[in-house]
Amino acid sequence: MRAFFIVFLCCLCHLSYGQAFNRNLSLRGNSTVSIGSGLGVMAGDNTGGIRRNITNFLPAVSLSYARQLNSTLDLRATVGGQVIGSKHAIVYENFFPNWIENGYALSFTGRTYFADIMPVVYLFSNSPYEAIRSDINVYAGAGFGYLTVFRSQNMVGETTREDVQTSTPYIPLRLGVSRQLSPFWNLSLEGSAFITFSDYLDGNAGTNTRNDHFIQAQLMLTRYLSRYR
Repeated sequence: MRAFFIVFLCCLCHLSYGQAFNRNLSLRGNSTVSIGSGLGVMAGDNTGGIRRNITNFLPAVSLSYARQLNSTLDLRATVGGQVIGSKHAIVYENFFPNWIENGYALSFTGRTYFADIMPVVYLFSNSPYEAIRSDINVYAGAGFGYLTVFRSQNMVGETTREDVQTSTPYIPLRLGVSRQLSPFWNLSLEGSAFITFSDYLDGNAGTNTRNDHFIQAQLMLTRYLSRYR
């Protein structure tokens, strides 16, 4: 009888442990929500640039939802916004006569709103199961998106401004490094580049021959969604 009781207790403990282990594996779902905040810059004709040493970094935010396809591949949708504006520097004064003649904006302020979808590939496992997921990971992705710029631009003088809206598709490129904070949370440093198909998002097409692009650097806080309420 005593032997039977000991065997029964061992079986009960083993069953309880297995249930707890399975619950821990099932505790987190295979989807995530992320919020991000940081700085961005618009590479345009009148927005300055690194070469001119007048880069104009302004706030950027984003919200993402990702669905895990396998342990190293997610499908991610992102929406967000970025403050944009020109850098009215003396270096551009030589261009002003040509800009005024062609009706280009001398300066502007505004915001851009964007939405995109992309597959994201992880270097190591990004499994929702803590025992499998890497503490530090690297990821990258490319996809397709659409953005709209709302700007107030100065065409001739500071007292002559007009409100304009311009939209374009773009190719988003993202690269990030993530750190596991807890079973449910990750923190990432993420860089993004938006390759657009328009050279007129800043109201100007008279300085360079490339289209206008966006670059962002954000801290992303990611929450794994639980299956349990």
